[in-house]
Amino acid sequence: MQQSPYAPPREAAPSDVPRQQRWARPPAVRVLSATSLVAAALFVLWAIQLASGLSIFLVVILGLIASPYLVLWLACRSLTGWSGMILVAMALVGCIWAGIAAFDAVDEDAQGGLNLVFVPIFQLGGVLVSMCLAVALDWLERRVRGAL
Repeated sequence: MQQSPYAPPREAAPSDVPRQQRWARPPAVRVLSATSLVAAALFVLWAIQLASGLSIFLVVILGLIASPYLVLWLACRSLTGWSGMILVAMALVGCIWAGIAAFDAVDEDAQGGLNLVFVPIFQLGGVLVSMCLAVALDWLERRVRGAL
């Protein structure tokens, strides 16, 4: 006997209901996630090494230094497609490069410490723009994959 499509669904036994599976993530997700967390930890440790003492300002700067890498870590956990992962990898390489350049310039000039304030802000802006593009590409990739 076939059930009417307008009738409410009948109760199903738990064995009848298929488990909802998440999208299969590429294997590069673990590598990118670990790399972004390690980069955040290393840059924070580098900043602590440069500091002369603990203060509220230092804690704010440490959070600012780690924030772009933590955003990339969150993106790695939520994106599922290769196009988004490639964009995350490019943003991660750019952030690491800019971070090394900023920390390297701290000792060269009297105003070099300002790099630790402004470069993370620029990194965060670039990461947020990259993540908007990565989410849009990931959505489009899932949509196309679902249509096939």
